[in-house]
Amino acid sequence: MKQYPLRLLLITLASFLLHQNTQATPVRVSQMIGFTTGNLGTVGTSEGWAGGSINVTVTNGSGSLNGTSLGLFASAGDKAEVSTIVATNTQLTFATSGQFPQGTPINLYYSFLYRFNNVSAIGTATRMVAVHVQNSGSTAYWSLLAATNSSGQIQLGLHKPGGTAEFATTNLTVGGTFFVVIRQQIFAGGANDIMDLWINPPTDSFGNADENSLPTPSATTSSGTEPTSNTGPGRFYLLSGAQGSFDELRIATNSWADVTPPANSCVSAGFDSHPSDQTVSEGVAATFSVTSSSSSPTFKWQISTDGGSNWNDANAGTGTNTSSYTTPILTVADSGKMYRTIANVLCNGGSSATSSVASVTVNAAVSTPVGLVVDDNWSDFSRNDPPFATNNSIWFASSAPSLDASSGTMVGIPVSQSSRLWVGYFVDLTASLPVHLEMGRTLKATLVFTPTSFNQFTGNSGLRFGLFDYSDGGTRLSGDGFGSGSTGNGLNVRGYMLDQDFGTNFSLGLPMAILARNGLGDPNLMGSSGSFITLTNGPTGAALANAPAFAGGTNYTLEFSVNRLALNTTEVTARLTGGGSNWVTTVIDSRFAYPRFDSFAIRPNSLETTADSFNFTSFKVEVLQNSSPVSPFNITAIQLLPPEGIKLTWDSVSGKAYQVQSTDSLSPTVNWSTNATMTASSSSTSYTNSPVTSAQQFYRVVAIPE
Repeated sequence: MKQYPLRLLLITLASFLLHQNTQATPVRVSQMIGFTTGNLGTVGTSEGWAGGSINVTVTNGSGSLNGTSLGLFASAGDKAEVSTIVATNTQLTFATSGQFPQGTPINLYYSFLYRFNNVSAIGTATRMVAVHVQNSGSTAYWSLLAATNSSGQIQLGLHKPGGTAEFATTNLTVGGTFFVVIRQQIFAGGANDIMDLWINPPTDSFGNADENSLPTPSATTSSGTEPTSNTGPGRFYLLSGAQGSFDELRIATNSWADVTPPANSCVSAGFDSHPSDQTVSEGVAATFSVTSSSSSPTFKWQISTDGGSNWNDANAGTGTNTSSYTTPILTVADSGKMYRTIANVLCNGGSSATSSVASVTVNAAVSTPVGLVVDDNWSDFSRNDPPFATNNSIWFASSAPSLDASSGTMVGIPVSQSSRLWVGYFVDLTASLPVHLEMGRTLKATLVFTPTSFNQFTGNSGLRFGLFDYSDGGTRLSGDGFGSGSTGNGLNVRGYMLDQDFGTNFSLGLPMAILARNGLGDPNLMGSSGSFITLTNGPTGAALANAPAFAGGTNYTLEFSVNRLALNTTEVTARLTGGGSNWVTTVIDSRFAYPRFDSFAIRPNSLETTADSFNFTSFKVEVLQNSSPVSPFNITAIQLLPPEGIKLTWDSVSGKAYQVQSTDSLSPTVNWSTNATMTASSSSTSYTNSPVTSAQQFYRVVAIPE
């Protein structure tokens, strides 16, 4: 009798070890470990998230969804909260372009925990998550839908484009955490993929690597089509609208086992990959990353400034407690610093491991002198005829016929129902040097353009302009036809973008958005706002919805400038004039503070949402010296104004401009929002913020140099 329990124990252990040995590192895991409070796309970059949407957020210390009662390994980190506002702009990039081509059969598995928090937010087909083409914010492979009935019960279904959604019969309720597994079976062709959905699958299947013994799916569908491009899937979107909580995302190719970690599994602390040495130019941040298939590891990055003799916890930069750490902007003095991370795992009594050491080399930048960089009017009847000169910029188009300068004016021609991308370089393409701004200098790009007519116009969209840096990790374009739509070799390209609401009348009250590019893993340069973080919307205080906007045949001048105020601070300004307009939006960026640029880009969304064509008559780039810094000053008074107001007063200089900024948290990844930009009229200036919507709020006043 004593042998039977022993034999049973040995069988159980053998089964457990089999599961462990067959598991591999998933393509992506996101447990939201070490995130600060903020928008998921902003604070979650270390785990691959991008997009600055305020509709999907993480609160540090809020805790995870608990899947242990469902048979899963204990969760770690925090969870994401999804609002009722319908939007598709928070995404995780889990593959490179062509990693999973449509012509190569493969199974992709996705799993996550979810909890509905409000049944009234759910309709008959509310989208929860979706997977898109790797470089597209609009072309989907599949979506997971939620539907509710009059009794308040919720069911989930899978939907492919053009097909009929297939719903599972499992009834879910508000407040209950459930576990979802989705299998995407990719087959060659445009209507052959099979989608399988499991809701709370049986626990004895967890960790099972045998594809022939999986539980029966809760729902299966092949109805509809999928994209035929061999770019393949690569974007996982967490959609807002359903008002729920989301956690423990896993994406894998190996097997079911990789996305179903059983409760009795524990992988000790360790690393699958270690940080690698980095070489950057001064003015650029470095990123160090590790991967680990350990069970819910936590991370702590450390820095050594003395060759590894002593180590201190990193307390600046972003991702100090995540698997991917990005330093602050570096100087030559930072060259030689060493970095490592320590992983800790709690299960089985706890374990820890220390990664290998990586170092950074910071090369001195070549500063661009004050003066003209380029002034081009295409009088040579060419847009891409080298060599670069101060009167000759080099422009490339995603489709050659869409951009032509043979008339002596550069003409941009949008196309029906598709975007185009036009990229102009204002540096010597035979050298690797970008424009590098010293502190106290401004890069100013001026573009004069005319929308010719609006005969095909049906509605507004964003006309996007950007200043970018391909030199520091990106690959510069070398010719036309560099990809459909607006791909543009966006991988590792930094920069700022103006997303201008464009049409004959504005559709937005604040029609100018200034964004910073943070999704550096996205090859699509400007096609997806999910690869950017919105820094501000403007003009400040405007209410321009339905007001007259752009007119055919009218000349407009865009001035897009970056002012480097300090090592880690820039001021980005967009000014549009013409036809009696003068729209200005400006923002202080203390997070990215990009100081290096080599290109200017333009992206019309489509013929129907912009103009019939654009005439570009002048493109000028110059580096300016800030004329006079503002003298130091103090905030002299802070007054509470019942019931929910704050009044700030500070010393000022008449005629000088100041920005009032605020934030909810002074964490290392603090993001300051601009409340107002004001021009002082006396030696003392005040600003009232009412109502204050947060329990705590921090303020600062920034003087803007001329």
